[in-house]
Amino acid sequence: MTKKRFAPAASPLPNGRVLIAGGTGADERQSAEIFKQRTRSFRRTGPMTVRRFAPAAAPLPDGRVLIAGGFDNLNGYLQSAEIFSPQTATFAPTGSMTVRRAGPAAAPLPDGRVLVAGGSDALGSYLQSAEIFNPQTATFAPTGSMAVERDRPVAAPLPDGRVLVAGGSDGASRLKSAEIFNPQTATFAPTGSMTVKRFGAAAAPLPDGRVLVAGGRGARTLKSAEIFNPRTGSFRRTGSMTVKRAGPAAAPLADGRVLVAGGSGASFALRSAELFSPCKKGFKLKKVKGKRKCVKKKKRP
Repeated sequence: MTKKRFAPAASPLPNGRVLIAGGTGADERQSAEIFKQRTRSFRRTGPMTVRRFAPAAAPLPDGRVLIAGGFDNLNGYLQSAEIFSPQTATFAPTGSMTVRRAGPAAAPLPDGRVLVAGGSDALGSYLQSAEIFNPQTATFAPTGSMAVERDRPVAAPLPDGRVLVAGGSDGASRLKSAEIFNPQTATFAPTGSMTVKRFGAAAAPLPDGRVLVAGGRGARTLKSAEIFNPRTGSFRRTGSMTVKRAGPAAAPLADGRVLVAGGSGASFALRSAELFSPCKKGFKLKKVKGKRKCVKKKKRP
């Protein structure tokens, strides 16, 4: 990336690009950048209207991106939110959240709204509450609360319109548990737990409806990753990252792979990024009947 970023936010953009914003290097970052899949390169964009460490990001139906919450060393825990327009490469303020949240998780809902859940506030409380952003009215409204408090969890949309929320910290310990938000009932329900505890991990949906969860901190900084299967409600280990990453950002790419960038590892605030492919060795992603699937590579004669 153009900058070292620990705990930035990431979201897919139209045309296979990815927005990465905020985080911290030497201080809270106001800057943002865009990953171009075709060239595998990053370029500067933005900047945001304020500095944001550990914000949440999610795509909107029109291609814009919501950035909400985080922490700023000048203004503390943030209640504000803003929207990035890829057409103008600019950020603009939008309605504020109902509470201050640093380290929340966010994911898009089928009707174009965005779920924002968890995080921590200025009082040192780990948040159990959640709220929903409506882009048509530019407002946030409270929704049902999670089963437990979760600071720095991950969230990702599921094929049936629900949202997976996993990991984080409840203040006493780092969490292995996960739950699923149902937008039709505005409620959360428990699901299978992750294979390890993860605080400050990254998550992104895969083409087949599963969810990749990578990195974070458990007893130590993690290099491992796992995949949630919504059909079975269970997690299973998958290939590890090339380096340990606590507080990375992740977003799906148009070809079915996932970009994982930044975080902190052996040295504070990483600049590196890597790509995850959901296909096993000997298979490749290919579009079949409009969907990305893993198909066996043809042997050369």
